[in-house]
Amino acid sequence: MADGDDPRRREDSLATRMSDAVSRTSEREVALRAMGLLDGLYEGDDFLLLVGGRHARGILNGAPPLYWPEAWGARALLYAWTPEAAKVVEKNLTNRAWRVREACAKVVAARQLPLVRALTVLVTDENARVRGAALRALGTVGGPSDEDVIRRALTDPDTSVRVAAHDGLEALAARHPSVLSPAGRHAAAAAEATGSGTAVDEDEDEDDAADIGDATDSDHTDEDADRS
Repeated sequence: MADGDDPRRREDSLATRMSDAVSRTSEREVALRAMGLLDGLYEGDDFLLLVGGRHARGILNGAPPLYWPEAWGARALLYAWTPEAAKVVEKNLTNRAWRVREACAKVVAARQLPLVRALTVLVTDENARVRGAALRALGTVGGPSDEDVIRRALTDPDTSVRVAAHDGLEALAARHPSVLSPAGRHAAAAAEATGSGTAVDEDEDEDDAADIGDATDSDHTDEDADRS
């Protein structure tokens, strides 16, 4: 029985399954197969089971594959990487399936791919989870000139996207001192108001903080459990 076909292994997390696969072969070999899957190629039933876990069994039993193989291939690239995959990831940032676009945006962030232009398009994607992933990625690989793009998303109608914009600004500020994080901007405004004798509207600041702190980001759910 192949490792990917072992029911016990299909219950493991994707991270565990990928780590085991890399240890048995090599990171590059696993990443190349993940890249192929993302690119729409058939990489074998065993690999589909490896990256898709128990959910891949339905496809092997005849269920429509839809976008799942591509999405699983992209997610697998978070755990195994080869530079050859960068072009395939870039191409699939415009995939018609939102789960594939979201996964590729996460790969851009994880692998530090300089795809800023594509990300600035994705921050206005119709799907909130894609927008959120793009904003976090832009904070990771973008520059000071991208600050306004991220900051505009602080007023996105979706709470999870506003949280992602906050995270993106924090990441951008950590890399570029010229960029003020949301917390830093509040502090600067408070200091300026105190120096000029102007009172700070503390209630509004508290509302902003609560809006960020109380939000729940659906991107942080378990990847395997999200394939229903």
